[in-house]
Parts: sequence; structure tokens; C-alpha cells
Amino acid sequence: MTNFVDTLMNIEVFAFIGLLLWLYLKPHS
Repeated sequence: MTNFVDTLMNIEVFAFIGLLLWLYLKPHS
């Protein structure tokens, strides 16, 4: 169960970083 939670947290972190990068790069393109 802990392994599943860690994986879910990693996915949320990567999704959040990806969203920030997309919002940052969007106005420049």
C-alpha cells in the first residue's frame, strides 16, 4: 500500500511540474 501511495505522489509531483512548465512556456510560443 505504501508503494502505491509513493507512486501516486510521484505522479502528482511530475504532473504539477509539467503544468507549471506548460503555463510558463505557453505565452512565449
